[in-house]
Amino acid sequence: MSSALARRWRRGSGVVLTQKFAAQALPVAGALGGASVNYLFIEHFQETAQGHFTVRRLERAYGKDVVRAEYERLAQKH
Repeated sequence: MSSALARRWRRGSGVVLTQKFAAQALPVAGALGGASVNYLFIEHFQETAQGHFTVRRLERAYGKDVVRAEYERLAQKH
């Protein structure tokens, strides 16, 4: 009789443990998802800023008109 009770307890407690694990894992999964989105935004804006400041440096060195003309020339090729 005690083995039947033990099997029933193990079966019922497995569901509770699974629900508990899922409840505890959800914030971790959310944090990982949030960190991934933050990384993608940082990566994107870092590349954008690098391009922006490269163009500014070129404009200071060669003038806005020269840089704009070269940009237009390169854009026509694509």
